[in-house]
Amino acid sequence: MNEPTEAELTEWMSAVLAKGWEGVRAGQNPFAAAIYTLQGDPITCEFNQVKRTGHPSRHAEVCAIDRACEQLQRTTLQDCVLISSAEPCPMCAATAGMTQIPQIVYGAPADVVEQAGYGTLGLGCQSFFAAANPSAVIQGDILADQCSQLLLQNPKP
Repeated sequence: MNEPTEAELTEWMSAVLAKGWEGVRAGQNPFAAAIYTLQGDPITCEFNQVKRTGHPSRHAEVCAIDRACEQLQRTTLQDCVLISSAEPCPMCAATAGMTQIPQIVYGAPADVVEQAGYGTLGLGCQSFFAAANPSAVIQGDILADQCSQLLLQNPKP
Protein backbone atom coordinates (compact mmCIF):
# COMPACT_ATOMS: atom_id res chain seq x y z
CA MET A 1 0.00 0.00 0.00
CA ASN A 2 1.38 3.41 -0.94
CA GLU A 3 1.22 5.78 2.00
CA PRO A 4 0.04 9.28 1.04
CA THR A 5 2.39 12.02 2.17
CA GLU A 6 1.41 14.67 4.70
CA ALA A 7 1.37 17.22 1.85
CA GLU A 8 -1.00 15.03 -0.18
CA LEU A 9 -3.31 14.51 2.80
CA THR A 10 -3.38 18.25 3.44
CA GLU A 11 -4.18 18.95 -0.22
CA TRP A 12 -6.93 16.32 -0.25
CA MET A 13 -8.42 17.61 3.00
CA SER A 14 -8.43 21.15 1.57
CA ALA A 15 -10.61 19.87 -1.28
CA VAL A 16 -12.90 18.16 1.24
CA LEU A 17 -13.18 21.38 3.27
CA ALA A 18 -14.12 23.35 0.16
CA LYS A 19 -16.82 20.77 -0.58
CA GLY A 20 -18.06 20.98 3.03
CA TRP A 21 -18.48 24.75 2.76
CA GLU A 22 -20.24 24.24 -0.59
CA GLY A 23 -22.64 21.90 1.17
CA VAL A 24 -23.30 24.43 3.93
CA ARG A 25 -24.08 27.08 1.29
CA ALA A 26 -26.51 24.55 -0.26
CA GLY A 27 -28.27 24.17 3.11
CA GLN A 28 -26.72 20.83 4.08
CA ASN A 29 -25.04 19.66 7.27
CA PRO A 30 -21.34 20.67 7.52
CA PHE A 31 -19.65 17.42 6.49
CA ALA A 32 -17.79 16.36 3.36
CA ALA A 33 -15.73 13.37 2.27
CA ALA A 34 -13.65 12.22 -0.67
CA ILE A 35 -12.24 9.01 -2.07
CA TYR A 36 -8.74 8.98 -3.57
CA THR A 37 -6.77 6.08 -4.95
CA LEU A 38 -3.64 5.10 -3.08
CA GLN A 39 -1.75 6.58 -6.04
CA GLY A 40 -3.35 9.97 -5.34
CA ASP A 41 -5.99 10.08 -8.08
CA PRO A 42 -9.27 11.72 -6.98
CA ILE A 43 -12.37 9.62 -7.56
CA THR A 44 -15.08 11.70 -5.92
CA CYS A 45 -15.74 14.40 -3.34
CA GLU A 46 -19.22 14.73 -1.82
CA PHE A 47 -21.01 16.71 0.86
CA ASN A 48 -23.68 15.54 3.27
CA GLN A 49 -27.08 15.02 1.58
CA VAL A 50 -29.29 14.24 4.60
CA LYS A 51 -31.38 17.43 4.44
CA ARG A 52 -31.76 17.39 0.65
CA THR A 53 -32.83 13.76 0.43
CA GLY A 54 -34.57 13.32 3.78
CA HIS A 55 -32.57 10.11 4.22
CA PRO A 56 -30.58 9.92 7.47
CA SER A 57 -28.01 7.59 5.88
CA ARG A 58 -26.80 10.11 3.29
CA HIS A 59 -23.76 11.16 5.28
CA ALA A 60 -20.91 12.57 3.21
CA GLU A 61 -18.76 9.45 3.68
CA VAL A 62 -21.53 7.12 2.54
CA CYS A 63 -22.27 9.37 -0.44
CA ALA A 64 -18.57 9.38 -1.41
CA ILE A 65 -18.24 5.60 -0.99
CA ASP A 66 -21.40 4.97 -3.00
CA ARG A 67 -20.29 7.32 -5.79
CA ALA A 68 -16.80 5.78 -5.91
CA CYS A 69 -18.27 2.26 -6.15
CA GLU A 70 -20.56 3.43 -8.96
CA GLN A 71 -17.71 5.11 -10.85
CA LEU A 72 -15.35 2.16 -10.43
CA GLN A 73 -18.18 -0.34 -11.04
CA ARG A 74 -17.31 -2.49 -8.03
CA THR A 75 -18.26 -2.85 -4.38
CA THR A 76 -14.78 -2.87 -2.84
CA LEU A 77 -12.38 0.02 -2.46
CA GLN A 78 -9.33 -1.81 -1.09
CA ASP A 79 -7.02 0.43 -3.13
CA CYS A 80 -8.52 3.73 -1.93
CA VAL A 81 -8.34 6.24 0.90
CA LEU A 82 -11.38 7.85 2.54
CA ILE A 83 -10.78 11.50 3.47
CA SER A 84 -13.43 12.95 5.80
CA SER A 85 -13.84 16.42 7.29
CA ALA A 86 -14.79 14.79 10.61
CA GLU A 87 -14.19 11.51 12.36
CA PRO A 88 -16.63 9.06 10.75
CA CYS A 89 -19.60 7.89 12.80
CA PRO A 90 -20.20 4.14 13.30
CA MET A 91 -22.44 3.93 10.21
CA CYS A 92 -19.82 5.55 7.99
CA ALA A 93 -17.01 3.49 9.54
CA ALA A 94 -19.03 0.32 8.91
CA THR A 95 -19.60 1.31 5.28
CA ALA A 96 -15.86 1.92 4.88
CA GLY A 97 -15.18 -1.45 6.47
CA MET A 98 -17.67 -3.25 4.24
CA THR A 99 -15.96 -1.83 1.16
CA GLN A 100 -12.52 -2.77 2.52
CA ILE A 101 -11.11 0.76 2.53
CA PRO A 102 -7.65 0.33 4.06
CA GLN A 103 -7.10 3.92 5.18
CA ILE A 104 -9.36 6.56 6.70
CA VAL A 105 -8.14 10.11 7.26
CA TYR A 106 -10.21 12.72 9.07
CA GLY A 107 -9.99 16.29 10.27
CA ALA A 108 -12.20 17.13 13.26
CA PRO A 109 -12.30 14.51 16.03
CA ALA A 110 -15.48 12.93 17.41
CA ASP A 111 -15.58 15.22 20.44
CA VAL A 112 -15.91 18.25 18.14
CA VAL A 113 -18.68 16.46 16.20
CA GLU A 114 -20.48 15.97 19.54
CA GLN A 115 -19.80 19.58 20.60
CA ALA A 116 -21.47 20.80 17.37
CA GLY A 117 -24.56 18.74 18.23
CA TYR A 118 -24.10 15.90 15.75
CA GLY A 119 -24.14 12.48 17.38
CA THR A 120 -21.55 9.74 17.13
CA LEU A 121 -23.38 7.17 19.30
CA GLY A 122 -20.39 7.42 21.62
CA LEU A 123 -18.23 5.24 19.38
CA GLY A 124 -15.30 6.79 17.55
CA CYS A 125 -13.93 5.49 14.28
CA GLN A 126 -10.73 4.25 15.95
CA SER A 127 -12.74 2.15 18.44
CA PHE A 128 -15.01 0.82 15.73
CA PHE A 129 -12.11 -0.35 13.58
CA ALA A 130 -10.26 -1.80 16.57
CA ALA A 131 -13.23 -4.17 16.93
CA ALA A 132 -14.16 -4.63 13.27
CA ASN A 133 -11.01 -4.36 11.13
CA PRO A 134 -7.71 -4.03 12.95
CA SER A 135 -5.77 -3.70 9.70
CA ALA A 136 -7.31 -0.37 8.68
CA VAL A 137 -5.10 2.67 9.17
CA ILE A 138 -6.95 5.52 10.88
CA GLN A 139 -5.34 8.96 10.93
CA GLY A 140 -6.87 12.07 12.43
CA ASP A 141 -6.10 15.73 12.88
CA ILE A 142 -5.42 16.64 9.24
CA LEU A 143 -6.37 20.34 9.08
CA ALA A 144 -8.25 19.69 12.34
CA ASP A 145 -8.68 23.38 13.21
CA GLN A 146 -10.25 24.23 9.86
CA CYS A 147 -12.45 21.12 9.94
CA SER A 148 -13.54 21.90 13.50
CA GLN A 149 -14.38 25.47 12.44
CA LEU A 150 -16.63 24.09 9.67
CA LEU A 151 -18.59 22.13 12.28
CA LEU A 152 -18.63 24.65 15.10
CA GLN A 153 -19.73 27.54 12.85
CA ASN A 154 -22.59 25.38 11.59
CA PRO A 155 -23.95 23.51 14.64
CA LYS A 156 -26.99 21.32 14.50
CA PRO A 157 -30.10 23.46 15.03
